Amino acid sequence: MVNPDEASTVQVSCLRELGFAAHLSADGWSHSITLSDEQADAYHKAAYECSAQYPVRADIDRPIQGEEITMIYRHILHGFIPCAENLLGIQSIEEPSYTTYRRSIDYDGVVAIDRERMTDVLFPDLPYSLRLEDECSLLPEGFRDYQR
Repeated sequence: MVNPDEASTVQVSCLRELGFAAHLSADGWSHSITLSDEQADAYHKAAYECSAQYPVRADIDRPIQGEEITMIYRHILHGFIPCAENLLGIQSIEEPSYTTYRRSIDYDGVVAIDRERMTDVLFPDLPYSLRLEDECSLLPEGFRDYQR
């Protein structure tokens, strides 16, 4: 069993061992991979095998709540946006309102992190790049570092 904050790192390592060039995001909470159509079935099988081999502890995986919600919003304003502006050479990325931010993480009343959805909702005009995902985290450093 792995802790939620380690799941993507373990998944990437497992996928690499199985021959896939998986790539961990800057915040360590997600990963990406570029596949050809011919690789899709083999990748899905490998991802399933890795998930079965290294299941995520469900006893501590929970929606974000309370101060965590505010902490992430503050980080987006004071960490992610300056990083993205610097990396992409953009002078001023519009700061999302708190209401827009909440909409990006609310799934029918359950608050959860989905980096792709957050980026799409918060910064619809921001050009996506793997480099941005690698270097500018949407989550604050150390977010949910779980004790063993």
